[in-house]
Amino acid sequence: MPCDQIILCKVEIGATNVDLLTLALESLIENRKWARSRSETIRQQAERIIKQGFISLSAGQEYIADEIKREYSRQVVLAASRKLGWRVYQKTPQKLAVTRRV
Repeated sequence: MPCDQIILCKVEIGATNVDLLTLALESLIENRKWARSRSETIRQQAERIIKQGFISLSAGQEYIADEIKREYSRQVVLAASRKLGWRVYQKTPQKLAVTRRV
């Protein structure tokens, strides 16, 4: 059986706000916790992700799409907080707490 096959999967990102998706991708690329291979994958496909709403990844790398979705959600919360005057606190690396300013 040949071993020279690469299985690709296509993951839909499902972002409705292109500006926030762009901010999320830039944030992930600039973030130092990402390995270079992940940053390069995102950098190479950023235009397609923004225009078409999906990313093509090798099988087993679906977690990259999950990280993009997580960062996009974070950007949505931050944008809403600026618009509505909320205060945002970082509870854990994956959780934000939001309180209303009085």
